[in-house]
Amino acid sequence: MFHVVDDNLISGKNTAKIINLFNEKSRHFSSAMDYIEYLTSSDYERPTAIFTDLMMFKLGGYEMIEAILESYPDQRFVVISGRPDIDHPFKNRACFYLKKPYYPRDIEKIILKLKSCEQQGTLPDTDCAFECDCSAYGLKDWKCPHT
Repeated sequence: MFHVVDDNLISGKNTAKIINLFNEKSRHFSSAMDYIEYLTSSDYERPTAIFTDLMMFKLGGYEMIEAILESYPDQRFVVISGRPDIDHPFKNRACFYLKKPYYPRDIEKIILKLKSCEQQGTLPDTDCAFECDCSAYGLKDWKCPHT
């Protein structure tokens, strides 16, 4: 299961549909606030990873990541944004970074890596940085946050 948090309904629902194309379940949330509310509910189902936009009303993606990591320090995240230049102290906490627009195959590669991490654990020689747009986000020396 993957969760998608994006206040742009078209973008968020399309990302969820792309995830479904690769035989994975997904659930879309229309804001970070909605997701935080779900996170604290008795219905919460922990995902393999959370795909999140950055620029959202009231609570941005990096702030949401920070809040989630307080309760789930090993949660995995995928940041997807058309504005990769946003600076934040938690900027390096995601497993993958994609700049919009992206291709469905980019999502497929990320899903495969995340599923591998979930099943085998994070390996010290992971090459996740080569599967994403780290340089566009200004993450020159980025390393997996789970190694």
